[in-house]
Amino acid sequence: MKEKQAIRGKQAIRGFKRFKLFPILKNTTTEYAVGGAIPINAVQEMTKEDIKTEKQVYADDGIYLNLVDWSGQKISITVAEMNLQTLADLGFGEYDQENQEFKHNPQGMNKEFASSFACEKADGTYRMFKFYDFAIIEVKESAIKTKGDSGDIQPYTITGIFKRRAKDDSYSVIKDGSDLTWLDTIEPSPPLEMSVTNGKAKKQVESV
Repeated sequence: MKEKQAIRGKQAIRGFKRFKLFPILKNTTTEYAVGGAIPINAVQEMTKEDIKTEKQVYADDGIYLNLVDWSGQKISITVAEMNLQTLADLGFGEYDQENQEFKHNPQGMNKEFASSFACEKADGTYRMFKFYDFAIIEVKESAIKTKGDSGDIQPYTITGIFKRRAKDDSYSVIKDGSDLTWLDTIEPSPPLEMSVTNGKAKKQVESV
């Protein structure tokens, strides 16, 4: 009880779970639709790196404008395990369930997915995220090495790019709360909530 009281109201993020991918079926300027969720189990870490170009414009012997062209984020997700059927669903080969054989295509098919996940906060609630377009570039083992006494595993790494969807340039939507079922669906257009586009918040008022 004392520990809960000590962290009540604190917003620090200290978790990462319930990562799901939704295959994008339509992604045009007029239509956006996704398929059923593919759970990605045993997620461990996600790192992000902005994809942008910067140009400085000088005037009066100083910086007049700092122009930033932001196009997305490069994403790296570490997972403790990856079954062969999921690897096939992500576009990196074909899995024969009868023979339990996987025909690997390391180049992949550049499939695009929507995604959702939750991060637990220090107060026990969650910060939940939905990203509308995740283009997966690579899925591979981070390393393969002999078994030792350390108990280390050889995790997989999913690499790709978060970017805006074509229909309305929406990038992602974020929600604080406790109802994790919010992560189970991806809206065809943003809800009337705070949406994050290009790192800046704006209200979405478009109807589907």
